[in-house]
Amino acid sequence: MTAEFPDAIVSYRAKANKSGVVYDAGKPTVGFAEDFEKLEEEVVAIETVLGDKSKWNFDTIWQWLQSLATTVIAHKTSHQNGGTDEISVAGLSGELADNQPPKAHQASHEHNGGDPLGNNFLNLQVDGQFIDVDYKETPTTADPFLLEDANDANIKKYTYWDDIRKTLKTYFDTLYTAVATFNDHSARHENGGDDEISVAGLSGALADAQTPTGHEASHTAGGSDELDGAKLEIEKAIAFFIDGGGSAITTGIKGAIRIPFKCEILSVSLLGDQSGSIVVNIWKDTLANYPPTVGDKITDTTPPTITTDTDSEDATLTSWTKAIASGDVLMFNVDSVTDIEWASLIIKVKLVE
Repeated sequence: MTAEFPDAIVSYRAKANKSGVVYDAGKPTVGFAEDFEKLEEEVVAIETVLGDKSKWNFDTIWQWLQSLATTVIAHKTSHQNGGTDEISVAGLSGELADNQPPKAHQASHEHNGGDPLGNNFLNLQVDGQFIDVDYKETPTTADPFLLEDANDANIKKYTYWDDIRKTLKTYFDTLYTAVATFNDHSARHENGGDDEISVAGLSGALADAQTPTGHEASHTAGGSDELDGAKLEIEKAIAFFIDGGGSAITTGIKGAIRIPFKCEILSVSLLGDQSGSIVVNIWKDTLANYPPTVGDKITDTTPPTITTDTDSEDATLTSWTKAIASGDVLMFNVDSVTDIEWASLIIKVKLVE
């Protein structure tokens, strides 16, 4: 066995196989010899440490050992990083003499971090939104604003609202001057102006009604914009006069007319020379089937009628055949009459396509 005395030099004295000593693994003397050997190692080690002090008395040695207790042998490396007795600073109090470079820890100061900055700082999310900063609707002249100077490598600087306001005024004053030159300039946009406006293609209706230039010729037959009378729904009157020659009108066919346009009957009026009664029926057919007959009547059961009166009008025309084709022939027949000596039948129609 080896005694552990770091600063001692072990120098064994004669120990094993001493005269009269026999080593036998089965005998107690083996253990005794090992103990004796260890003891002798310790004695040698102590003597090595003490050197010439081994001959001092006990009190002198004791005083010397106490003095050693107050003397610290240089050993800092054992307590440094990787040393045999490395010290952990965890939990140690006090402030180091030298400033220490911090580890990257920006996340702890960001919004919802473990150590978020207060409202005296501009807390920004990645998308640039302000976080944990109070809102002020109307800035005052002394309010500071953070900015990046584009003319100085985008270094962050600050300015005041009063400076921003003055800068904006200078900028907008140039715009006001430019706009002012356009005030009261309507003449430039009128007829003959240097910036005359063309109304071609403009939408909307003018506030005032406009008088069109003369252009009726364009709407007449053969004109560039000839009107289709049927599309205008022009109303016309077809009149037929029945004369008794100074005597009461007699019954029977009184004549026929041909209609040169397509139309639709709107109403019918019957006028007499005096109070009396008369019924006039209307028959219609094509020129190819001329003359029309009673079977071609268009009035159904309500023909134009005056009953003990001088006139009548019918705009209902119940069950009438109202359509008249261009070229149709109308024939007029007096079904009955009393006292009336002449009568006028007026048919109101509108042109259709």
